[in-house]
Amino acid sequence: MDGALRSLQQRMASGNQSRYPWRWSLERLLRGLSTERACSADAFTECWLIEQIALWNQALRPARLVLTEFEPGKLCLRSYDDRDGFGAMYRGGSGNENDGAFLMAWLPRQHFCIHEVRVHDRMHVERLSFVASFIVGPAPNLHRVVLRPRYRLEPEGGFLEAFGPPQCLRDLSLSNVHITDSIAPKVAEVLRANASTLHTITLVGNQLSPEAACTLLLALVACEQLRVLSLQDSTDSSACDAMAELFRSNRALQKLTLVGLGKAGMTCKHFDSSERRRVCAHCLKDMFAALGSVLCFQNLTLVSTPIKALMGATLARFLKRHHSIVTLSLEGCTVDSEGAVQIAKALSTNCTLEHLRLPDCTLEGDVVTKLCSAIATNKNLKNLVLPEFFTSSRTIDEGGPTLDLLKRVCAGRVYFPLSVPLPSFVSPALAEGLSCASKLKICHWGIVSDVVFAMYASMSLNSSLQCLHVDYMGGADTGAESESLLNALCVALTACGRFHTFHLDLHRSFNDFEEAIPLAEIFNALATNPRLRKLSLTVPRLDQKAAQLLSLFVPQCKRSLVELRIKSCDAIPEAAFSVVFAMVTKNTFLSKLTLRCTAWDDVVRANAVLDDALEHNVGLLNKAARFVMSMGSAGGPGALANERSCAAAFDELWNTAALSEHLVTLSRKLEHEVLQAITKARCYLQENYMVYAGVVQVSVVCEAIDGSMQLDALNADCWRAVVQYLKLSDVKASVQ
Repeated sequence: MDGALRSLQQRMASGNQSRYPWRWSLERLLRGLSTERACSADAFTECWLIEQIALWNQALRPARLVLTEFEPGKLCLRSYDDRDGFGAMYRGGSGNENDGAFLMAWLPRQHFCIHEVRVHDRMHVERLSFVASFIVGPAPNLHRVVLRPRYRLEPEGGFLEAFGPPQCLRDLSLSNVHITDSIAPKVAEVLRANASTLHTITLVGNQLSPEAACTLLLALVACEQLRVLSLQDSTDSSACDAMAELFRSNRALQKLTLVGLGKAGMTCKHFDSSERRRVCAHCLKDMFAALGSVLCFQNLTLVSTPIKALMGATLARFLKRHHSIVTLSLEGCTVDSEGAVQIAKALSTNCTLEHLRLPDCTLEGDVVTKLCSAIATNKNLKNLVLPEFFTSSRTIDEGGPTLDLLKRVCAGRVYFPLSVPLPSFVSPALAEGLSCASKLKICHWGIVSDVVFAMYASMSLNSSLQCLHVDYMGGADTGAESESLLNALCVALTACGRFHTFHLDLHRSFNDFEEAIPLAEIFNALATNPRLRKLSLTVPRLDQKAAQLLSLFVPQCKRSLVELRIKSCDAIPEAAFSVVFAMVTKNTFLSKLTLRCTAWDDVVRANAVLDDALEHNVGLLNKAARFVMSMGSAGGPGALANERSCAAAFDELWNTAALSEHLVTLSRKLEHEVLQAITKARCYLQENYMVYAGVVQVSVVCEAIDGSMQLDALNADCWRAVVQYLKLSDVKASVQ
C-alpha cells in the first residue's frame, strides 16, 4: 500500500480504535491491487490503471463503486445508482459504507487520471462528512463532482470537504441534496473557493429557503467564468432580486435553467405583506432585463413554470430585445392561450431564435395553431418541439389548417409526437397526422381489423418519422390474421425506414412462452434502416432463441446502432446470458447495453458478467477516439505512447456510428466535421498500415550486394500481409 494509506493507518493506530471500525475492511478491499504505483497519466500517455480497470472494478464492487473511462485517458469514479433498488444492493455491495465514501475521496488524490466523481448512493453521501477528516491534500485534477441520490437527503455540513481544498472544480452538481440555512454558507464557501474555475453549476431539488437561495446566488456572483447554471427557485418565495444581481455581474453566462420560477409567488417591496403571494411583474421585468444584458447568453430553459399572460408577456419582451438568444425550452410548463399569443407574436418578429422546445407541456386552447403560424413566418426558426398529442386531442379532431402547416409549410422543422391507441376508425385528419408525425407511439390492444392496416398504411407514407414505439398486443384470432398484421407492420417499418429510435413492446401479446415471437421478421425489416441508432426491446421472456436472433441482427447494424436496451418480463436462462455475453464480446462497437428483468438475481448476474465486457468496449472506443483526435495535435498519432493499439482500435471501429457520436460529444463539433476527421484518420491509417501491422518498419535499408535475400527471408505471414495490402489476390494467376 502506498504512503498515503500507511499514513492513514498510523493516524488510526494512534487514535481511538473505536472511531475506525472500518479500517480492516478497507485493507481487505485494497489487498492485491497495485496501490504503490503512482499515476502515469500525461498529455500523450494513459495511466496504467486504465489497463487494469477490470481488476480494480472487481475489487471495488464490495464498496458499490465502479471506474469508467468516460473520455480517452480520463476516469470517472461512480457509486452504484440506488435507482436500481435491490440490484445495487446485491451487486456485490457488501462492504462498509465508509469504505466507499473514503475511496471516493482518496482515489482522486492518488490517481490524477480520475477527473470525475459521481455519487448516487445515499449512504455514501451521508458518510462523506465522516471521512473528510481523514483525507489529506488536494485532488488537483478532480474537475467534476456530482451528488445525485435518488431520494432527497440532508447531509452534514462538511460533505463537500471530502473532496479536499477546492482549487480546480469546473463542474459541481448537487441534486436532491437538502441545503438548509446552516449548510448553505459552507456550500457558498466552496463556490467562492472555486470561483476562478467553475463554469457549470447545478442546484436542483435542494428545498432552498429564500435566505439559503440568496446566500448561494450571492456566492455565485464571484464565479466570473460561470457559463451554465441550473437553479431551482426557492420553495417559499422567489429570489428574483438575487438572480438579477447575479446576471448583472456575470458576462460569461450562456445557458440558464430555472426550475419552478415564481411558482411559490414572490415576497418583495412591491407587495404589501398582507397581500396574497403572486408573481411580481416588476421583479420579473428587472430579472430578465439583467439577463438580457449578458451579450453571449443563448439558451434559456424554464421547467415546471406556469406560462400565463404575465410570464408570457415577459418572455415575449425578452425574445424581442435579446437578439442573441438561440434556444428557448419550456419543459413541463402549463401554457395558456394568452401566454401562447404573446410568445407567438415575439416569434413572428424575433430573427435569432432557432429552437423552441415544449416537451411535456400542457397546451391550452389553439396554442399549436398559433405557434405553427409563427414558425411559418419566421424562417430562422429551425426547430419546434411539441408535446405529445393523443388521437382524441383537439389538434387531431379538427385537423385542417394545423396539420396542413405541420405537413407542408413546416415540413422538417416541427417535432410532432403522436400517441395512437387503437381508434374506432382512421379519419382523414388522423391519417394526415400519422403521415407527418415525427414520433409515433402505436398501441393496438384490441381485435385486429381494417383500422390497424389503415393505420400502418398511413404510417408508410411518413417521410419525417424519427422515433417509433409499437406496443404490439396482437389480437388476431387466426394464424392468417396474425401473419397479415405482422406483414403490415414489417411493410411500414421498411417503407419509413429512416427513423433513429425504435421501441418494441411484445410482453402483452405473447404470454404463452411456447408461442414463437416474430422477432426474425421484424429484425429483417429493421436491417434495411441505415439510421437506426437506438433499439429498445421488451419481451415476455428472453430465451436462447430470441437472444440468438438478436445476436444475428446486431452485427448488421454495425454502421448505425449505438444503444441497445433489453427487458425481459421473466427469468432469463443461463443459455441466453451466454449468447448475450458473446454478442457483446464479438461486437466491440456495442458499448451502451442495458439488460433488465423482473428477477433481481438475474439482474445482478447479468450486470456482473456484462460490466467487464462493456468496459472493454468503452476502452476500445476511447482508443479509437484518441487516434482520431491526435490527427489535429502537433505530434500527430506518432506522439501517442500506445499508438499501435489506438490504430488497431480505430481500424476496428472507424465505420461505426458509436465512434462518430462519441467524437461529437468529445469535440463538440458538428457531425459532418467529425466525419471529415475520421476520413482523414482513415487515409493516414491506410498509408501507414504496413507499419502498424508490423510488416515493415518506418524505414528499411537493404544491402546493396544482394537485397533479394532479405525479401526471401520474409515469412509466409509477412508475405500474406503484403499480398493483402497490395490487393494482389485480385490478379488472376497466369495459365501455363
